[in-house]
Amino acid sequence: MSADSTVQPLNWSGATILTMSSPEPPGLAVCTNKLYMAWKANDASNRLYVAASSDGTTWGSEQVLDKLSPAGPALAAHGNTLFMAWQANDASNAIYASSSADGAFWSVSQKLDWTTPKAPALAHFNAQLLLAWTANDASCRLYSALSRGGSWSMAQGLTEMSPEGPSLAADSSKVYMACTVGPPGNAIFVLSSPDGKTWNVAQRLADSSPKRPALALCKGTFYMAWTANDASRSIYVASSSDGATWSAAQKTLFSSSQAPSLIEFSNKLYMVWIGDDASNRLYIACVQP
Repeated sequence: MSADSTVQPLNWSGATILTMSSPEPPGLAVCTNKLYMAWKANDASNRLYVAASSDGTTWGSEQVLDKLSPAGPALAAHGNTLFMAWQANDASNAIYASSSADGAFWSVSQKLDWTTPKAPALAHFNAQLLLAWTANDASCRLYSALSRGGSWSMAQGLTEMSPEGPSLAADSSKVYMACTVGPPGNAIFVLSSPDGKTWNVAQRLADSSPKRPALALCKGTFYMAWTANDASRSIYVASSSDGATWSAAQKTLFSSSQAPSLIEFSNKLYMVWIGDDASNRLYIACVQP
């Protein structure tokens, strides 16, 4: 994919250190005019937490959930309801899901029919929820499924593979998926679907990352963020007006050993990432595109 060299640099705000910490990327979603974040504990309990912010700066009390996972949970808003999906905290690697109207009280965990060794991805698309994940076997094949009204479709197997799992973002006409194919090259690929069932042939970007890239739609433009495929672990960002042609990668002042998370909130693009040190503290920054 050719790069658009005319894109203006993104002027990110300074990084703010949050009180939360986690060894895994958090899930982000916007619901009822609040920014929600879900993350796994920074200890062996693997307990999941949720917090909300009305301005992206000040966060409410941390809600301790009765749910456990070795990976960060996926979060998405569907109407005025939050949905969460996560990998089971046992050898089954089953995918579970739950919903909440306020981020504090969550429904009983629903065990789905699928398994994954990594965090799944969730997105709202075409009045449905789309779930995507990587296979719980050596194939690392990617799968997706749709839910409308609480019932899930059959899983759709994609031809693409990723050991790190996918990320998702959607506009009104298509849903996009980004992933890394893993070593040795760790190349980043993007693919799209008009219905969440039939996916086009994946397009390879010029960039690479050892972790799954993050995707978000902000003010009609898609943004992708990823950790560099080198010792610097710098976070890079690229943008696209159509999900097919991406700008040249822009290096930020931030770095992380894990994948960042992206979300649009209050007409700004927010990024959350894990600090590049042993504390695993979470950081947040925003930009007005």
